[in-house]
Amino acid sequence: MLKLAISLLLGIGLRMTTSQIPPDNALAPSQQNLAHLLFTSPLMALNTHMSMACFSDYIAHLNVAGEDYSRDYKVCLLEAKQERKQIYVDAMLERRQIIVTSEAVCASLTACNAKNNTMELLHCHSGIGSNNTKITYNISGNASEYATLLQERYRLGDLHHQQCCHRAERLYVTTTTDNYSHLQACLEGRVKPHPPMTTSTTTTTGSVQPTASTTSAAITTISASATNATSPTTTSTTTTEAPSELAQSTMPPAVMEA
Repeated sequence: MLKLAISLLLGIGLRMTTSQIPPDNALAPSQQNLAHLLFTSPLMALNTHMSMACFSDYIAHLNVAGEDYSRDYKVCLLEAKQERKQIYVDAMLERRQIIVTSEAVCASLTACNAKNNTMELLHCHSGIGSNNTKITYNISGNASEYATLLQERYRLGDLHHQQCCHRAERLYVTTTTDNYSHLQACLEGRVKPHPPMTTSTTTTTGSVQPTASTTSAAITTISASATNATSPTTTSTTTTEAPSELAQSTMPPAVMEA
């Protein structure tokens, strides 16, 4: 029952963390690997409470890393969107200039065609033909040059977005790797858990969503229940019902349905 409850709470903690990570990302930690690490740790048999404290600390910092990664990823998306918006605005100005110039050429040709006298029509086209040729040549050159520039700006915008996402990913990988190394050292008794993090909850539509702190507290409570289970003064009813009630109270409807 203890292993089942712990695995359940690890699942809740990891689900909160992976919900912060952008989709199609392979950086999410494995619940199976973490459970295996916990239950094969020598410290688990010697000091269950300390083992749970190590995992509480790990889940809390993992959740923070996931939130930071999600925030940085959204910033990358916003910056890319703003850059593309500016490119679009600049392109509309150039587009308008080309349209105005080309419409002026068409208007001059239409005016010549509107003349009833054939001689006047010929002289009209003869007079504007040379100038229109220069204007049309300039339109062609400007359009070709700006098309190349526009394509390059979009390419650079995509490159900036990729670099931004890669920076956020590298930071997440580094942070979670250090966090996992600290967990291993903690389970081996070489280091102690970090000081408790500030508890925070997010309320939506009247329901309280679990955070890393609440999950950590739940794991700690289960650890205490497991410790009490070894005491002759603790009844079997207490040790068998506590994990079940705790799992129900800490799991929101959204997690239970997932």
